[in-house]
Amino acid sequence: MKKISFFLFLLFMSLGINAGNIRLAPYFQSNMVLQQGEPVTLWGTALPGETIRAIFDGETASCTAGEGGEWKLVFAARKASFDSKELQVGDTVLHNILIGEVWVCSGQSNMAMRTSACDNETRGIEKGEYANIRLLNYSGISIVANDGYTEEELSRCNVDNYFRYTWEVASYDRLQAFSAVATHFGIQLYRKINVPVGLLCCAVGGSAINNWIPEQVLKHHPLTRSLYESDWLSNEDVYINHRERCRNAFKRVLPQGKAFIPGKLSYRFITEPGFAYEASFARIGKVRFRGVLWYQGESDAYSGKSVMNYEVLFRMLVDSWRLNFENPDLPFVVVQLPRFNSPHWPDMRVLQEKLCKQIPEIFLVGTKDLGDEQEIHYKGKKAVGERAASEAWNNVYNNTFYPQRLYRPNRKKYTY
Repeated sequence: MKKISFFLFLLFMSLGINAGNIRLAPYFQSNMVLQQGEPVTLWGTALPGETIRAIFDGETASCTAGEGGEWKLVFAARKASFDSKELQVGDTVLHNILIGEVWVCSGQSNMAMRTSACDNETRGIEKGEYANIRLLNYSGISIVANDGYTEEELSRCNVDNYFRYTWEVASYDRLQAFSAVATHFGIQLYRKINVPVGLLCCAVGGSAINNWIPEQVLKHHPLTRSLYESDWLSNEDVYINHRERCRNAFKRVLPQGKAFIPGKLSYRFITEPGFAYEASFARIGKVRFRGVLWYQGESDAYSGKSVMNYEVLFRMLVDSWRLNFENPDLPFVVVQLPRFNSPHWPDMRVLQEKLCKQIPEIFLVGTKDLGDEQEIHYKGKKAVGERAASEAWNNVYNNTFYPQRLYRPNRKKYTY
């Protein structure tokens, strides 16, 4: 295989391929995991009309960049494998790529909470055991900036630069710095399915569900249209903490009394409706993965109205993500809010149970027996992650590793 790849590389070079302008999308890096059983779609940019040639695992593909410089290549689906593979696109070579099961882990601070911040959460994580688990952690900037963002932070307040991320091989130390829920979910899942596991964690502390819904969906839905028609810093449907944090973050650049209408200023704030999605998942819509682990709802459980709206917003999120990732049955494993002394959390828990019963391929991780009445950031994340893995195992994998269990395209479409 290596001889074939090297021969093809020499052939490409003899044809005078100038790869200096060919760029892969940032998602594609060494050490990543690609979803088994699905075509491998690559994309990026080049000069208009430029020829792009690539080699992956002995297979070659080529295409021509369009008028805008965009290009896309598709390789055949592959079975799970612990054998590391190389990908070459032009003169860019990526190493140590595995084929396995990929999960997106998203939500707010209880998803983002690191393993090292939790009580006794390191037990069960053995040093050197998890080289076949790969981590992709989306790192943003602090949502709390009482003195205002610095120039460097302001430079990242846009969809292109807000998140930074690098695929890494899991290790004891790296798992300590990763999401605790995602860590224990991934470890348990790996032990059950015994194939490589990729965990993409993109979670923002304090984020509301409308931060994770595409802007075009929000702009055209009656419930959320007003967010784009007026100053969202004055809109009472936006969580007050988000409005205050935005004012603080931009106090150096936002004139007194200036309206903050989405899309009208050059700077964007992470809790702006739609922004978290546009800066993350909107940019990887061609990537394939098995499912979503979702832990969010705290910032939407502040009033009876916000809980009522959540039912509509959650359906909007599920439908829009399934459309974006071209998977009408994309599974969601939803972590229920645990116990906490807040008047509207019980209502949110009931709603989460209802949604998981009504929407196909949505599975609930029950946590009513967990939590801390006085602490919103419950530290017992090991139990949460392991329960989530069991829910995925029982429902997404049907208690047996079934790599070709894909999707039922005739599923009845629900509406919101």
